[in-house]
Amino acid sequence: MAQSSVNVQAAHPVSIVFLLHILLEAPICFFALVRPEALPFLDMNNTTLIALKLYAALLLSSFLSAYLVWGLPEFLPGKRALALQLCLYHTIVTTALWHAPRFIPYTIGAGPESLGITVERVWCASHALMSAALAIWWHVTLPYTAAIKSGAKTQ
Repeated sequence: MAQSSVNVQAAHPVSIVFLLHILLEAPICFFALVRPEALPFLDMNNTTLIALKLYAALLLSSFLSAYLVWGLPEFLPGKRALALQLCLYHTIVTTALWHAPRFIPYTIGAGPESLGITVERVWCASHALMSAALAIWWHVTLPYTAAIKSGAKTQ
């Protein structure tokens, strides 16, 4: 059985998942940094405004990291560690949003609301999809890591 060679130096197309992380989180990050009081959250006070700004700072740092690694080779430990961190982050956010009480005073409509589909749940689902996409990236790029570990011929 012939072993196929993998170009371990090139980023896999599925690495776009790192840019999708930026796209998903950018709106809340921007508003939380610039005008956190404009976010449509219930019961905002000075403490929550500061917490939102601190959260936005963490998001901004994750954007920078995601942008810097998306084009790097898949086998690099730093890229894989960031993917693991982002996957864990999105999984935790999914859980938090799923169990959160209503805190966004907007509705998608009476029909979706009667089915339990709320803005918070849609936001939750987007994080769940992001977490799944990062897990898929992890498994799709395992051959890159295996090729480096085995010292196989690479392009």
